[in-house]
Amino acid sequence: ALFSKAVTTTMKLPRKQTTTSSSVVSVSLLLIALWLVGAPCPPAALALSSPSPVVVPRGSASRPLQKKKVFVLGAGGSMGALTFGFLQRACSLYGTGMGDYRTICACADTAKRLNSFISKHFCLAYANESCMKLTNLESVEALQSRLEGWDAIVLGSDMVASRRTVTFGSYEKSPNDKCYEMYWKAPGNIVQTDDNESGIVVQYIDNVLKAAKLAGIQHVVFVDEASQGASSAESILVENSGIPHTIIQPAGDLITLADYTYQKGIQGDLVLLSSQSPLKKDQQQESAESSSNLVYDGMSYQEDVAALCVQCLLSLDWTRSRTISVSTAGPATATLQNKNKNKKRPDQQWCVNSHLLEQALAGIQ
Repeated sequence: ALFSKAVTTTMKLPRKQTTTSSSVVSVSLLLIALWLVGAPCPPAALALSSPSPVVVPRGSASRPLQKKKVFVLGAGGSMGALTFGFLQRACSLYGTGMGDYRTICACADTAKRLNSFISKHFCLAYANESCMKLTNLESVEALQSRLEGWDAIVLGSDMVASRRTVTFGSYEKSPNDKCYEMYWKAPGNIVQTDDNESGIVVQYIDNVLKAAKLAGIQHVVFVDEASQGASSAESILVENSGIPHTIIQPAGDLITLADYTYQKGIQGDLVLLSSQSPLKKDQQQESAESSSNLVYDGMSYQEDVAALCVQCLLSLDWTRSRTISVSTAGPATATLQNKNKNKKRPDQQWCVNSHLLEQALAGIQ
């Protein structure tokens, strides 16, 4: 489109301006070539092609040809399944820099629950066997072998460890072998089956992080729902893992939207504050005003936070670590009236109105 516009402009100009217009064409071709090979274009160059402010991605979207591969832990629960669904959609679209997606699970129960969830909330989406790897979560070596060759992992603190039978033909040693399956925000019919459940969750997350370090994972996105401002045991493990990470801390509880589908998109006006990117005075005042006008008492939609996990991978630098505090200042309807609307059809977006998340992350390093 940029090339066509430059050529059209050249044809309409007088001959005296041919030299100048040829320069415009040359610059346009150079920018297109840089974009095709996955090199991030400088902000000044991008501004030439658009009169409106452009958010320059620094994550996977900055190099769309370098397809990143991402794992999700706990996809049998609602938060895990939402994150998996958004990743699945992001991998299906060019420009996101996402190439493949999987979930680590201990037994086949996750497959049943995951497909039941995403088929309802992501318009008949389906995850086949290649998207799920049955793994012994007690073994760092087994986890490392699953994570070899992958780039990032997404998980959260609100995990439930439920005792299940090991799926036949996977890693069982006898027909009655048991395992603990991890559910990220478990459904109501998943109950605690062990008094030491919290200890098991911490141990399994520690195993995953150790395996991720050994496997060369480049970035970890962790939703620390338990802390609400303080550092939980799980987030401390992430911070000490030696892997660049993004810790997302919701300011309050995560609530669920009824009858949600990805076509409804972002529903809340999220307020993001990062410990690694100090705000200017005017930004601090704006954030304070937004925080003082909270209508959800600090609560946020889990659908928005799951989408934020994916947007962090698309927009933020994977080589840096940060902690982001998340709260909701109101419905996104008011925000959409004041910002540029994305005119793409829902099927052309991995999440409708995800540009709101992209703009919110623009000031975070």
